[in-house]
Amino acid sequence: MPFLNMKIKIFTVGKLSLKPVKVLQEEYLKRIGHYLPVEMVVLKSQKEGLEKIKPQDQVVILDERGKLFSSMEWAKWLEGQKLHSVKNLVFFIGPAEGFEEEIKKRGNLLLGLSKMTLQHELALVVLLEQIYRACTILKGEPYHK
Repeated sequence: MPFLNMKIKIFTVGKLSLKPVKVLQEEYLKRIGHYLPVEMVVLKSQKEGLEKIKPQDQVVILDERGKLFSSMEWAKWLEGQKLHSVKNLVFFIGPAEGFEEEIKKRGNLLLGLSKMTLQHELALVVLLEQIYRACTILKGEPYHK
């Protein structure tokens, strides 16, 4: 049963071609689905993603220059979105060339997963795992040690 009254949408620009990523993506989407609705959207372009974002959506742009969180801080931030009545939390994983200025301006948070640049498929797996980890932290479950 979901404990957060929001939906997570993950937009990634560019196809997913690494087979192990597909397996991990499906596994983490299934795990996260026990806590809150999550939708994965593969985009052909950044513009397509911008068109899908609603004015009330909270938009998180992944970038190596973004804010870094510990797993506990991340869980608290995610819980804070619920407390602020965020209905849709949209994560944007960009292409190799980076984000267009229009998308950066629309972002509410620039999030770093590492100071290192990650290939978009690897960034996706790290993001999914950290969302799942945050869900288990907030529920007091033993996954996070």
